[in-house]
Amino acid sequence: MWIWATRTDRDKAFFSIPDYADYRRATTTLQDVAAYASWGVNLTGGGNLERLQGAKVTAGAFSALGVSAGVGRTLVATDDVPGADRIVVVTDALWRRRFGGARGIVGSRVQLNGEEYEVVGVLPKEFLFPGLEAELYAPIAMERDPRRFDRGTNFLRVFGRLRPEGTLAQVRDEWGGRFLQRLPRAGCIEDCTDHLTDAEMYARLLWCSCSTSLLSATCTARRMRPHLFRRKGRK
Repeated sequence: MWIWATRTDRDKAFFSIPDYADYRRATTTLQDVAAYASWGVNLTGGGNLERLQGAKVTAGAFSALGVSAGVGRTLVATDDVPGADRIVVVTDALWRRRFGGARGIVGSRVQLNGEEYEVVGVLPKEFLFPGLEAELYAPIAMERDPRRFDRGTNFLRVFGRLRPEGTLAQVRDEWGGRFLQRLPRAGCIEDCTDHLTDAEMYARLLWCSCSTSLLSATCTARRMRPHLFRRKGRK
């Protein structure tokens, strides 16, 4: 589910690093709370410069989505701490298009924005990150970010996964009610599957098992809202 912060000028806003850290520590209704930010990347090497859409994500983002790497690994907690090596995970499409689908990609080095990153994994072919068409993902490394103390710089999109025993009503009560008494920037909760296209939803259903939660939805059709499978404008 999407988690939105509130601001004086809007009901749905992105989070700052301090606000995200506060809510992540305080929540009792969500099993995983993750965040990401858009990342513009210049990939160089082999004589070619390519501009790509990337994302900086928290180490738990792929765990929250219930996804494992197709080749290699995704991000782990130790990737997101001060002093950690620069690493990156790429999509299956980028791996095949730019690197020829070679399995030796894991452990290789690439130049991103003039800095060297180690490729540690390739995501499954069917994987689609919610809300962003990125081709590579790196740890956000919040503890090194110059914005880590600034509550006025709001750039993080936040999502979470419901605890197995939890309900959406409990999450809304916590984030939109009780949190407001102590953490006034708390906002609203929104089922992120409402924003998926038919193709995105179908792709997720292909790789998601019926026992694994994908954000706030499960793969059982009975919990999917019927309008998710209708194109916009279709009745």
